[in-house]
Amino acid sequence: MGDAVLAIVGDVDPAATAAVLEARLAGLEAAARRAPARLGEPPDWPTRARDKVLRREREQAHLVLGYPGLTLRDPRIDALEVMNTVLGGQSGRLFQALREEDGLVYQVDASSTEGLDAGHFAVYAATGQDKVPRALAAIERHLAEIIAAPPTEVELERAKAWLIGQHGIGLQRRARIASQIALSAVIGEAPGHYLDYPQRIARIRAKDVLEVARAVIVPSRRQMVVVAGRGVALRG
Repeated sequence: MGDAVLAIVGDVDPAATAAVLEARLAGLEAAARRAPARLGEPPDWPTRARDKVLRREREQAHLVLGYPGLTLRDPRIDALEVMNTVLGGQSGRLFQALREEDGLVYQVDASSTEGLDAGHFAVYAATGQDKVPRALAAIERHLAEIIAAPPTEVELERAKAWLIGQHGIGLQRRARIASQIALSAVIGEAPGHYLDYPQRIARIRAKDVLEVARAVIVPSRRQMVVVAGRGVALRG
């Protein structure tokens, strides 16, 4: 229980709620709280790019390109979220280019997950078996572009506006607020840390996005898995 955090948001009686929790948890043994996870690169980060192909006879082929990401305490998380939005989503580069313009994929997105000790950034795409080489080449081209130059001002402002809007919508649910408060406690932030999110996102600059892209999207650390039928080549 040393690492357990519980946040409750809503019209509750604090004293009565605490009494119920104490009764329910009375039989659990206390555990020493572990030391906070350090910032920096986990020692087992990959040092070379690797490809894995799983041969499956399916209508669609699936591609995932993953890279080691950031920890929950990394100050660059907000810039990474903006980068994800510039690349992913229905107004992002990948969706607009690969699906809307070229018709190469059924679905494509960019996302990241952060943890106490490590995290990851990934691009996922579902495509036709005959389009795997072109879809993969297009994804790699856009990843190369995001680390070559900062996003345009239009892309930056659109991404920030979307993130801030989604944050506000999420806070209409008490469960979302409770999870944010609990997460803040776990990573050592103040309970109201989530309230600063719009201001933090608004401060992100194009050069911040470029810097985090170059730190995360490192070609030598790419780990790729492709699920495709027999005889499907990865490269054209």
